[in-house]
Amino acid sequence: MRQLFMIVLSLSLSGTLVGLLILVLHPLTEKYFSKKWNYYIWLLVVARLLIPFHFDINFFPEVPAKLQETNNNTNNIIQNTTLHTAINTTPAANHSSDINAAIQPTATDSTTNMTRNPRIFIAYIWLFGVLSTLFVSILHYCYFLKTVKKNRLRILDNSIITLENFLCIKLQIKNIPAIYESSTIFSPMTIGLWNPVIFLPEGFSKEKDLTSLKLILHHELIHVARKDLLYKWIYQLLLCVHWFNPLLYQIRKQINSDCELSCDEQILVQLTTFGKQLYGNVLLDTAEQMIGYRQNMLSTTLLENKKDLKKRLNNILQHKKISRFRLLLSVCTIGITLLFTACSTVWIASDNASSSSTKDTAFEENSLFSNIFGSKTTDTSFVYNFSSANKTSDAWNVYDDDLLLADEDIQDNWYAHYYRGGGNKIKASSFVLYGSDTFLIAHTEKDVDVKVTSSFELSEGKFKIISIAPDKSIFTINETGAETTQTISMKKGRNVLKIVGQGAKLKNLTIDYSNLKASSFEKIFYSEEEEYITQVKDGTISLEADSKAKILDALHYLDDKDASDIFHSLLNAKTDFTTEELCDFFIYSDSTLSSQYLMEALQNGNLAPLSADTISELCPYLKSEDLTELLKALPPDEFMDTFIEVLPYLNNSQSKECLENFLE
Repeated sequence: MRQLFMIVLSLSLSGTLVGLLILVLHPLTEKYFSKKWNYYIWLLVVARLLIPFHFDINFFPEVPAKLQETNNNTNNIIQNTTLHTAINTTPAANHSSDINAAIQPTATDSTTNMTRNPRIFIAYIWLFGVLSTLFVSILHYCYFLKTVKKNRLRILDNSIITLENFLCIKLQIKNIPAIYESSTIFSPMTIGLWNPVIFLPEGFSKEKDLTSLKLILHHELIHVARKDLLYKWIYQLLLCVHWFNPLLYQIRKQINSDCELSCDEQILVQLTTFGKQLYGNVLLDTAEQMIGYRQNMLSTTLLENKKDLKKRLNNILQHKKISRFRLLLSVCTIGITLLFTACSTVWIASDNASSSSTKDTAFEENSLFSNIFGSKTTDTSFVYNFSSANKTSDAWNVYDDDLLLADEDIQDNWYAHYYRGGGNKIKASSFVLYGSDTFLIAHTEKDVDVKVTSSFELSEGKFKIISIAPDKSIFTINETGAETTQTISMKKGRNVLKIVGQGAKLKNLTIDYSNLKASSFEKIFYSEEEEYITQVKDGTISLEADSKAKILDALHYLDDKDASDIFHSLLNAKTDFTTEELCDFFIYSDSTLSSQYLMEALQNGNLAPLSADTISELCPYLKSEDLTELLKALPPDEFMDTFIEVLPYLNNSQSKECLENFLE
């Protein structure tokens, strides 16, 4: 059981490596490669979770030799049985009775084995999780199936049956699925692994015209032809085995999303512009009916997730054929990913192997990347070149200039490895700083003493930790790097703690001020941006010429309503915005409120009319009524392209209103 769990854990971590690679590349591959490519690339994760083998690629002779020796020793240990191990570990002077005792352990030994070896206990927890997850999944599926089949009614309309037969011939489906209507579902779906059945919501066949039904049936039959349900079943069974791996659940969501996008792509290739618009309307109608409805994971449906609706509609509008260059690039990418999949694994050391070493190595990476860079390196240093640094800039001079130090932060470079902040403690294994950076601002009504413990190893340049009092006087907390503890007397007013570097490269930076109690201070901030945006929100400071840039940098500190209110203030101040800046405000604010403030600013002349490109970018965030007014205000030569692009965000009456205005 323990060895089985070790194999599963190794496969799970190996699959995670492949899944992370695909997830990191997904924003690029989704943009440039076909949806079908993005869907089937996940089969590499499935293969890595199933197949306990990999290939070694040797780039350096000496590294593979060590890895091979380790692997051979590990394989020998795993292949030895309990009997073989017991005999080999028994001294030669022992009698045969001692050997028999080793072969036949007592009941006490077997019962205490789990407490001696925690991996065995974990293995049984894993097995219990597998059985529980599998039981719950099957139970949910059976209940879902029973619910869907309740009050079902077979569709025998000749026109629909003929349409389905035509599509099955086109898709080369021999076993034609039966079509039913059910009152318990709200979206068309396909259920069944060996004998798939298509279910439509009750009254669906009468409400929809034949063209819409053709698109819906075509979508569901593509799932049948591609065996998407088999894909889902295999991955769900793997999830039951690897139930402890959270990343695999995120991958399942992405697989489901890519499945529907690839299905859309296959349909869109055959549609005209009108057909694409009709297909988009079908998705919108389905989304309206699915409010509050949750489907089963082992079925396919026209709309898997309402969150993906915007992406699918956008793909309908922007669908283009894949060029030969992108096709070639996608083939090369899948080749590289396949090579990574075949060559990467995570080896879990056995108990005996780890115990024979003075260093406890629970996890060891043995992959293509570890062969190149070395899997056991602990050196976190890195190369950063300051040869091109401008030694006349304020970022360089701030180190020795008290006036610059007491003012706002100035930075040209800030770079860290394994940086951790929060909890009144800062750590970084490697750090580069060219300028100054505030890590604490404390406003107090009385004198408060704070202890600051710090240390660092300086490799190059100059570095120091300082305290700035309300009167702008500066106290150096640590400039040598040796571990020191300084008591800082924070006076009434605004006190600041900063780090300052002049071409500084250092390792093992630690700053600890854990004894600081928030209750002893009026206000505490952990950056200048946080302090500034709070003061703007509270009205402590007024908006200035450079306020917009500062506010945009600190928007993430605000809640939605406060962000909208500040956006309103900037609009009233007749501030100009780029398209990107407007999108940032809508993302971090209450989009309904911001949409209202935007329209008021346009009507009052506080903001220049929006361009067609800006309207296209903002359409997901604007209220449909406001979007209609913006479209009507566009020049005729810019209207049609923009109208087609934002059409999914308008209802029928709004679309008609915009077109009538255009014709007039």
